[in-house]
Amino acid sequence: MRIFLFLFILILTGCSSSPSPVLPPVPLPVFTPTVNITTDWRSHIGRGARYFYLRYKPVFAGETGYVADYKGGVYAFDVNSGDQLWHRDLNLKLTSGLSIQEGRLLLGSNLGDVIALNPDDGSELWRSKVSSEVLTPPLSAQGYVIVRAIDGRLYALDAATGKRRWIFERSVPLLTLRGNSAPLIINDMVLLGSDSGKLTALTLKDGIELWETAIAVPAGRTELERIIDIDVDLLVIDDLVYAVTYQGRLAAVQLDNGRIRWVQDMSSYAGMTADAYRIYITDAQSQVLALNRMSGAILWRQEKLLRRGLTGPVLFGDNVVVADYDGYVHWLDREDGHIVARVLLNEVAYQFDEEWEEDDTGYYDRERNILANPVVYQNHLIINDRFGIMSAYSYSDS
Repeated sequence: MRIFLFLFILILTGCSSSPSPVLPPVPLPVFTPTVNITTDWRSHIGRGARYFYLRYKPVFAGETGYVADYKGGVYAFDVNSGDQLWHRDLNLKLTSGLSIQEGRLLLGSNLGDVIALNPDDGSELWRSKVSSEVLTPPLSAQGYVIVRAIDGRLYALDAATGKRRWIFERSVPLLTLRGNSAPLIINDMVLLGSDSGKLTALTLKDGIELWETAIAVPAGRTELERIIDIDVDLLVIDDLVYAVTYQGRLAAVQLDNGRIRWVQDMSSYAGMTADAYRIYITDAQSQVLALNRMSGAILWRQEKLLRRGLTGPVLFGDNVVVADYDGYVHWLDREDGHIVARVLLNEVAYQFDEEWEEDDTGYYDRERNILANPVVYQNHLIINDRFGIMSAYSYSDS
């Protein structure tokens, strides 16, 4: 039986209010703000992930945003006000979050359900089934829906009907992090980062392997030391694809043949982003780094948020933005990484009547956690926490 290493245990996050059972997070650093943050709106949309480690983040089309919650609720809201537009209850544990592509809202469940909804009203278009839990949002392009199951299988479904078109399968190590990087569709190619630290390119039409490259190889004597999952979503810029493993390396790989252009020792499961010149990444210790995109050289490193359980970074104007385990959102200067602003997503204490029980999704008892990476859309920075509190921000220089 496959064993999943949940991020709330062992060296990653701990079982208390601190992200680490070994060393506590550093206190919030003192700094002089140089950027003014405006809260454009704040709303409570759905139930969020609550006590489960599920990184729901909103997706957008036009003036409408969409988000899911742990009880199977799918919500549409107005991008400019945060007002709820419609709600549909699917009565499933939606573990994947949402994507919206080719006129469909796509999502997956803990039991392998793959569902397509009409984004106008949430009505169901079709429902299909894959072999196991789906942790990353299904993707759609050129009439295919690509779905990653947690057991190592990759499915291509017909986008109009949900009918199965092909399956690609890779073995999964016994011990892995609870998470997957999302497949990526580029032109006629599907890119897949695996739990064994490999990056694979497949044809979109029939799932035939084009090339495969090991980003990292297992090292160490214990299964824990040998975990090298690719859990961070892949990036493609021009002719390079960027992939990073846990306890391994960040690599720039040529898109056409899989050859590695450069590597940098790195461990990450949170996320990365890029501009024309730099890669920005949050590592496993919650350091935020900027690297030269063409050589991998480290340009700067922000260490003042160490062990604060940071999300992956997002670029917002001249800043890099990350959020932490205690509900704080941090703005860093893109040029050198110094902190320029900070806000608290929600200062109000949570009060709920529901009773919570541990189940196989994973108990994760935190109050103000922000799990999902921030999202930038239409000049808003939009962030939601694990209880469905969502805020939209804008900024100006002091």
